[in-house]
Amino acid sequence: MWEIKMDLFPYAKKLETKLEHFNFYKASEILESFSFLNYYNKFLSYDNKNKLRNLMLDERSGWIRKEIYCHEIETYNNDYYKFCLKCFEEDSVSGVPYWHITHNLPGVTYCERHKCKLVVSNVLFNGKELVALSSQVKKSVPPLLSDKEEKILKLIAEQTDYLFHTKEDISKYIPLYISYLYDMGYLNGFKINEKKLKKHFNNFFSNNICEVLNIEKEFVISKIIETISSSIKELHPLFHILFIIFCGRKIEDLDKSNLILTPFNSELLHKTCRCFDGIYIHNSSLRFRNKGLVGSYQCSSCGNAYNINSWDKKISVSYGSSFSEQVLELLFIEDLSISDICYKLNINVTELKNHLIFK
Repeated sequence: MWEIKMDLFPYAKKLETKLEHFNFYKASEILESFSFLNYYNKFLSYDNKNKLRNLMLDERSGWIRKEIYCHEIETYNNDYYKFCLKCFEEDSVSGVPYWHITHNLPGVTYCERHKCKLVVSNVLFNGKELVALSSQVKKSVPPLLSDKEEKILKLIAEQTDYLFHTKEDISKYIPLYISYLYDMGYLNGFKINEKKLKKHFNNFFSNNICEVLNIEKEFVISKIIETISSSIKELHPLFHILFIIFCGRKIEDLDKSNLILTPFNSELLHKTCRCFDGIYIHNSSLRFRNKGLVGSYQCSSCGNAYNINSWDKKISVSYGSSFSEQVLELLFIEDLSISDICYKLNINVTELKNHLIFK
């Protein structure tokens, strides 16, 4: 049976039983507060989130590794526990020092609270034996990289900490990755310029950083491209964080930048609304298929929802409530003609008449 490392320990029910006298947490609460569950499940489907939680509660450690992210759970974790010297001092004064979850998440090399480099202990991160953090634990200080490289490592720690603590469903922003590539010039028509994207991604993350993170750049960006092209959400959280940083964004700001230029050519743009100088979207589920772009998106102003198949240049529209209000205002308050309304709202006469009849 596979050994699962301490990040997804399947011992919550045993802890609940042993600590029952002290009115401690329930098993489910232990998983939420003292395991990596909140990290790994951010990009899992609803069914797999429940499967992961149930496997941990049912103490089936071998199945955890087999079912969730396959080898990636083990590959990108640490070999040894890490800790922050300043946290250790503070914990020693206020109580008992302990291993912090956020110090040992994949890719983390900085303490987000104190903004300082973590030190590496000699305690193996293998799930077989848990050694308490104390002054007896030997430690080593990792060498500093260049200022640019350390800045990226700090960003990874910051974004990982936010991802772990947020209650928001981050996976809903994955369809917007297409627009990030469009804004950065990596879309040619409806096809990702993989050669250019891979080259820039590989240059952005140095070999030193990849060695620290234990990643292969080519593999990471290939998996990211596969995820974007197919709209698959289930990719290791570390890969998502690396892509978001590469795009110059932060997880906590994704909802604020949810109005993004759509990667549509001029033949499709003229069929959509004219609420902005450019065309903006939200609630997107756009994905690539057969070298075309398919899916749906919604205008954040008028509420119009569009379904698109790029290869046959067809768009079907579901008009929003704001659109209906615009039509009535133009018709009865501004007293515009049907043709003037059609021009202003970028809609043909037949569609407008049908909309008014059904309303």
